[in-house]
Amino acid sequence: MTLPRGILPELSIPHPEEAGGRVPERTYRTLRRVAVLATATVALVPLFITTVMNYLQYRTALQAEAVQPMARLTLNTKRSLELFLSERRSALTFLVHERPFADLCDERALTRMISNLNRSLEVGAFVDLGVIDDAGNQPCYSGPYELAGRNYADQDWFHEVARLGTSTSDVFLGFRNSPHFAIATKHDRDDGGFYVLRATIDADMLSEQILTAGLNPSDDVFLINR
Repeated sequence: MTLPRGILPELSIPHPEEAGGRVPERTYRTLRRVAVLATATVALVPLFITTVMNYLQYRTALQAEAVQPMARLTLNTKRSLELFLSERRSALTFLVHERPFADLCDERALTRMISNLNRSLEVGAFVDLGVIDDAGNQPCYSGPYELAGRNYADQDWFHEVARLGTSTSDVFLGFRNSPHFAIATKHDRDDGGFYVLRATIDADMLSEQILTAGLNPSDDVFLINR
């Protein structure tokens, strides 16, 4: 069947000799860019993903390597300090319940107690001992400071020991103007009152306990309360 002339447009197809049989330069450059980009994508994307994953894993491992030894050191130091304080609280609790008030409220008896306590414990740390009544007055004291007759009614540790029965204070200067902390324990009297046996420990003992945990001389350590 022959279509009438004029129904379909006549197509002008160049002769191969007229086109020269060559791909246009612009098309060749486009194909080359596409090939290079595809090759680079196939080669670099997996490398990039692997690099990112390795970096994240290495950072996690490095953090764990740095944190875990410090966590173990902190836990060991915490246990060492807790044992150090627990031994001294137990010794004071034994004394305040074992000895009557008349024996405790005697300077020579207190001096012997300090000496015996420091001899019996592996680390002798007691600086002084004092007996304090329920009004906060300290009628009996033995130690290197002139603290007999002082009143501690406005001290936080005194209110804590009156409420809880025992107290371990923060490090403070106090009347002696020297860094120390106090361990105190209460004994209830039959008449409804109470008295407190209080010992102070030089703050340098805390530093010595921390240094025995295996720190380097260049390390900075801070002991912080709640």
